[in-house]
Amino acid sequence: MKKTIYSNDLQQFKNTAAKINHLIRTGNWVELAENKRGAYKDSLVRLFNKLKNIFSIRSLKRILGAAIILISNQVSAQVFGPVEVNPFNTSNNGAYIHLPTFVDIDNDGDLDLLTTDEDGFSFIYQENIGTVNSPDFADPISNPFGLLPSYYVYTPKHVDLDNDGDYDIVASGYYGILIYFENIGTPESPNFDAEVEDLYDLDLEFTFLTDFVDIDGDGDFDMFVNRVDVDTYDGSFVYYENTGTPELANFGEDLINPFGLNAEAGYLFMFGDFADLDLDGDLDLIRAEFYGDRAYYHENIGTADSPNFALGDGVGSPFGLSRIEYAVGATFADIDGDGDQDVFISDYYGALHYFENIEFNLGIGSDNDQFSFEVYPNPSSDFITIQYDADKIELKELQIISIEGKSLQKRTSDFKSPLNISSLPLGIYIIQLKTDDKKTIQKEFVKH
Repeated sequence: MKKTIYSNDLQQFKNTAAKINHLIRTGNWVELAENKRGAYKDSLVRLFNKLKNIFSIRSLKRILGAAIILISNQVSAQVFGPVEVNPFNTSNNGAYIHLPTFVDIDNDGDLDLLTTDEDGFSFIYQENIGTVNSPDFADPISNPFGLLPSYYVYTPKHVDLDNDGDYDIVASGYYGILIYFENIGTPESPNFDAEVEDLYDLDLEFTFLTDFVDIDGDGDFDMFVNRVDVDTYDGSFVYYENTGTPELANFGEDLINPFGLNAEAGYLFMFGDFADLDLDGDLDLIRAEFYGDRAYYHENIGTADSPNFALGDGVGSPFGLSRIEYAVGATFADIDGDGDQDVFISDYYGALHYFENIEFNLGIGSDNDQFSFEVYPNPSSDFITIQYDADKIELKELQIISIEGKSLQKRTSDFKSPLNISSLPLGIYIIQLKTDDKKTIQKEFVKH
């Protein structure tokens, strides 16, 4: 039904992409006035962003054709690969409430796994004995590094709550007890102090920890939990702002379903995770319903310090994430070290379902000051030079790309030296920079 509703938008998207591609093929694109080219691109971006959660990203990209290079610094897209069950030597732990956290707990550069066991009486740790790009988890160990819970524990989260440079562990306990384990060791050799219950004296009955994130951009960790009505099993998002400091947290009054977050009534133990999935500088949310069948994506359409989440109920099964029978929760992790966020969905029977992010962010917008650069002179007939802040950007690669997407020149060093473009035909080209942390930025320039 939704696809029928959006059929007119899809046809307009096809027509606009076809027109642009015809102009590119015939060489007339470069002859258009800049405001005309901008109008075409703005229309394409608007339609793409409207359709990307209705139709598959792959189908939209096929429609775009060569025009994809024109809008690649203005739209974000995620494409997830087919599901893998219990990958990288993870195993089914039998726990019906479990949501792993992936954390470099031993500070060796790769992500390890921490979750809970079938009965909820123990933490389960699997060290990553592979590499940052090719994970391989060792056999499970119970209650490592002095982690000794005395209650049921669920949904462990890693967070440097005292700002001392190492990760502490906080977990939901039995019917909402918040259990805190301070890391009194070091980043390389963790050692956790005895558990502290209800550290902040909050009314957390019948709640489960969602995440600690700096949602308001003030430099400290705020807290999200999921509260469950014990009579109806309806769930709600609950937010506690950190009104203290990064070193000494102090959580304020609870806010129910803040920032536009909401969810349909139902059996809603909601387990999720926050990350900047669309790379626009703010934190988005992905979550799953306990005993449900899908993940839900809540895009933050606000800012890093003033969040506002679109579509309170979220978008179900976003970006090609297939349905998982009896899903419990969803977790972000860049498990393969390629710079994008992969997704793990846990199920009621203790398995982990892994979705690799196989294609992310068609490009970071050039209006991001932290990663901006300039091309001059532009237009040019012979040489161009890029200017950027080397203190903010550590470059790995520079490419000149044709409007059809073909790589014409490449550099892996000497990035600020002039680039000879005298042999290129007249037209519009893309100069693309890749950074050491695997981000991509690009701009158009004109050869005349």
